[in-house]
Amino acid sequence: NVTVEVTDDAGQTATLDGHDIPGLQLVVKDLTAPVVTLVSPPEGYVTTATPEIVVDLTDDSSGVNISTLTVTADGEPLTATTEAITGGYRATITPTWADGVHAVSIAVTDQDGNTGTLALLYTVDTTPPVLAVWPHRLVVNADTVALRGMAADSAGAAVTVSTGAWSSTTAPAADGSWRI
Repeated sequence: NVTVEVTDDAGQTATLDGHDIPGLQLVVKDLTAPVVTLVSPPEGYVTTATPEIVVDLTDDSSGVNISTLTVTADGEPLTATTEAITGGYRATITPTWADGVHAVSIAVTDQDGNTGTLALLYTVDTTPPVLAVWPHRLVVNADTVALRGMAADSAGAAVTVSTGAWSSTTAPAADGSWRI
């Protein structure tokens, strides 16, 4: 609150401050944007068409203005449910997506007009990989057995074979064939 005082030659004083003239109030604005932090799930592949994306929206200075929260997925607006947490809010977004790549954008402004953003990429893959094991001898008289087959998935695949404490993993060749 700034105080302005004037005294005339006769010694009489007049005083004004921010209560009298709002322009005499100094306002310090913070210049730090709110922080938008991904809680779950991590970016990348998700195996459900309705993932639950959770983010924390925090601001240690002027505070989060939750009414400014905007969420879009693939350019279309989404709604989020929010709950208060220490220093801000937790937002939960539950889109419904088809298999494929989806871009999510989250933005929120603090009380001083600074905007924090987060961009995320998810690939929805609800189809399990295809796996085939070629016939092999079930009874062998050897220390090693070769297993072969085919594996395919649009997201790529890894084949793991295990028995007891032994385990081995391989990636299929370009044609989908694998051998362990």
